[in-house]
Amino acid sequence: MSESEPEYRTIQQTGFFFTKIPLELRRRIYDFALGEEMLRVEVEGPKLKAWRCSKITWGFWTGDDWTKELYYNWKYLNHPAADEEEEDWKWHRHQGNVNLLRTCRQVYLEAVSSLYSTQTFVLAIGDHKDEADKPTLLYLPYFILPQRLDQIRFLYIHWSLDPEPFLHLGISQKTLARWTECWDMLSKFPNLQDLRIRFECAESRITDWQPLEAQLKERTSRIKVAKKFVVVVPFQQTELELGVGDSNCEFRVPENRIDTAIE
Repeated sequence: MSESEPEYRTIQQTGFFFTKIPLELRRRIYDFALGEEMLRVEVEGPKLKAWRCSKITWGFWTGDDWTKELYYNWKYLNHPAADEEEEDWKWHRHQGNVNLLRTCRQVYLEAVSSLYSTQTFVLAIGDHKDEADKPTLLYLPYFILPQRLDQIRFLYIHWSLDPEPFLHLGISQKTLARWTECWDMLSKFPNLQDLRIRFECAESRITDWQPLEAQLKERTSRIKVAKKFVVVVPFQQTELELGVGDSNCEFRVPENRIDTAIE
């Protein structure tokens, strides 16, 4: 090479042997490194934050507690168990192995979908203390690109309807507006495989719930879920046809508990 010619060097950013692994196997590695977590997500001020779910929340959704009469509330479900120290809880904030995505462009393009397609996202709708007046579901498009939202496959929702009945008579206008907006938003997820919705409503609101329940069949028919789609209504008294109807949604009433409720 003459002295007048510049010297070019190619930097090998991706390990040679790793690129020789079949793409399907590489994607399983990405899933293991980046995903397969259960994450609680919520809007906190101007940010969307995510935490690895506590043992209580994990057990609630992976067992059958979420289909039973509720003795948990959202605040209880999303605080660390008694044997988890506060520092451990802070550590549970989900950071992900995002450094892997910075390896090179090829790895980023192959791996970024694992951040969304393999996670189980748990969120709340309603006047939960932690959520304040921000419906996290409706804010997701502000924080996540449309092509990434389309990759979400596992979504679990704890939906509370006016948990403080002494504030007003009937379901509030804010709750009714959210009801429509949230169902519309759920219909925009094209690749859901597992959608679970658990409703919570004060017993004194059963007559207020009935007009909303009458809309459920039509609302759920607009949502496409490949495998499991279950909605647990808040009361055992229901006019809905239980089980799987015309859509792939299964309606359930909360099952009776035989154990002692937690105060």
